[in-house]
Amino acid sequence: MSWDAPPPQGLANALATLNTWGDNFTRNTSSAFANMSATGYIRLLVAICGYLLLRPYLIKLGAHLQMKYHKEEEARTEEERAAAAAANELRGGRVVIPGEESEDEDGGWGHGARVRQRRRVRKIVEEHEQKLAEKGNESDADIEELLEE
Repeated sequence: MSWDAPPPQGLANALATLNTWGDNFTRNTSSAFANMSATGYIRLLVAICGYLLLRPYLIKLGAHLQMKYHKEEEARTEEERAAAAAANELRGGRVVIPGEESEDEDGGWGHGARVRQRRRVRKIVEEHEQKLAEKGNESDADIEELLEE
């Protein structure tokens, strides 16, 4: 591409549009202040000062409302966790895997894989416990047979 070549048609249209917008902004801004009366300047000054005076209070109000919302959300989450724990306890609990985190948390990258892995490990542990329980029943039966003889 040569420096002397005209710009592509799309780029030329975009540059023309930007140039028009710049001219309009400059013309409208200068004419707005040139044609403004004393009452217009006073109104502008009152609006700017009012904004500057009220802004800190509005920010504090927003922060207060946000903290209130976060506390309510946290309390709701804690209630859900407590209800889930109570339900698990009523069912006899569940297999606890060391280092296990809650599956409800947002973990970002790899969260789904970690959850699937925990479920696999939990299933394997439960199957192992079940086999041990069956083996224990078989050994009890063998001992009873030996005692009867």
